[in-house]
Amino acid sequence: MDNIVLDSQMLNALSSCGFRFNLSYIQRLGPKAEMQDPSKVALLESGDLLHAVFKVFYTLRIERPDLSYSRCIDLACNFGRTYAIKLNQTLDESEDILFHAVEYFKFYEGEIWVPKHVEKPFAETLYESAEDNFRVVYDGIVDLVVDTPAGLLGVDHKKSSRKLDGSGLVLANQFKGYAWALNMRHFVVNEVGVQKTKKPADRFLRHTLLYTDEIIEEWRKNVIYRAQELAFFLKNNTWPQNFASCKMTPDGQYQIACNYTEICKTDPGKPRDFVKMEFYAEKPEWSPQTRDVEIDAIMAELVQSA
Repeated sequence: MDNIVLDSQMLNALSSCGFRFNLSYIQRLGPKAEMQDPSKVALLESGDLLHAVFKVFYTLRIERPDLSYSRCIDLACNFGRTYAIKLNQTLDESEDILFHAVEYFKFYEGEIWVPKHVEKPFAETLYESAEDNFRVVYDGIVDLVVDTPAGLLGVDHKKSSRKLDGSGLVLANQFKGYAWALNMRHFVVNEVGVQKTKKPADRFLRHTLLYTDEIIEEWRKNVIYRAQELAFFLKNNTWPQNFASCKMTPDGQYQIACNYTEICKTDPGKPRDFVKMEFYAEKPEWSPQTRDVEIDAIMAELVQSA
């Protein structure tokens, strides 16, 4: 049986350009370290650091109820300082993220959310047909599941340097997929703004996304279509380029960030193979389920010893 496994990142890449999907998830090519934009790397790593600190904090709140709220903050920040070294964050960069994390935790101290699960994984069969000999599995990890007076609620943390567009968030594959997997019809994007000119109440916003059964079913059918498309690409080893995704903005930036534009600009065959070899390197296989294995090991020890 053809078994297609997708998550939101893979789905987004597949929807935008089959050629890019192949390079990123099949050939597993990524820019060599020296070819990467340091500012973009720092931006991504600051988000990773914030997620790690939140993960430790909420895990301690669940597994160590004997610890005070302030002690959980201290332990999470200490972990963050150690993790920042691994990420090659500068002291100023890491302390800036920790400053906002502490402000966030203090702002929501005493709130009605009761954390129940941290980074809850799922791998659910989205579609299966014996007749077509075809199965689609959708997987991912939800940052946080909390209990509220209205019931359980899924949460995704988003670091932002500018206010997020709530009307745009509701359309994202990521959150529709979470709503489907958790069998929930509401979901919260937990915005953690890092603008120091704004007050905490204006930076720490919680966007509630509401979905109907019809919207989620429409999303599910879209995923099935993309999965069938991917099965065709794999079977025929054909990966069409979508140059509409390469449209540039007036300031000269690509609308969809892509690491492979230099490959597309080069003639197929040996010239393109040379570009791949010279500027790209193999990257680890992507899976949301294994992204935090190292963090989990350290955190387990921290939870026990705290």
